[in-house]
Amino acid sequence: MKVKVLGNGLTWSNRAGSSFLINEEMLVDIPQGIMKSIWGKVDFQKIKYILITHFHSDHFADLHILVDKICSLPNDFKVKVIAPKNALNPLMQMYKVTSTKRYKKEINKHLQFVVLKAGNNVEVDNYKIEAFKAEHSIKDCVCYVVTDKFGKNVGFSGDTIMCEGLMKMIEKTDTIFIDTSNTDNSSRHLCVSEVVALRKKYKKKRFYSVHMIDEVYNNYKKKLLIPEIDDIIEI
Repeated sequence: MKVKVLGNGLTWSNRAGSSFLINEEMLVDIPQGIMKSIWGKVDFQKIKYILITHFHSDHFADLHILVDKICSLPNDFKVKVIAPKNALNPLMQMYKVTSTKRYKKEINKHLQFVVLKAGNNVEVDNYKIEAFKAEHSIKDCVCYVVTDKFGKNVGFSGDTIMCEGLMKMIEKTDTIFIDTSNTDNSSRHLCVSEVVALRKKYKKKRFYSVHMIDEVYNNYKKKLLIPEIDDIIEI
């Protein structure tokens, strides 16, 4: 399994928002502005799955642009959009706000929407995807573990604080892309000291810090394992 880092920042940073590409065919989160960043780097015709951890703009706001691209491709398969609630509804709201003429019939021809709530899992072709409850500022927010047909797996925390769902996700995999938004404790995100503590507790696991403000990215590279944009992590 190969995971390409498309972005490692968040809204308030000068880097692309956190987004990942698994085996060139599965996107994990599609934040605002990411389509501009990955244009020419990603073969969109290979995209078969889109995972969304939650519906904040820095995790899904470019979905409508990606869907426009998908609807223009001569694919003989439907792209599966997997999220903790039906992504079609916020997608259609975005089209309405942007005055873009896209219709459900056309979208349903090219995409399949799969609701994966926390505590459940789904098998899609060569992958098993498990969802765990993340504690953030909105209700429908999950962490994911993605396992391929060879048993290789990887976890994505999305946005969360320390919570039971995060710990269950961590126990399931040895490679985790983890929210490390802040330098100090927060009521919505993990911070540097919490991730450092997790690295000390689980010495054999790899915690890749992502979703960082610039201060974390610039000043904590000795304490954290920070992947750069365009890095490819082999699982």
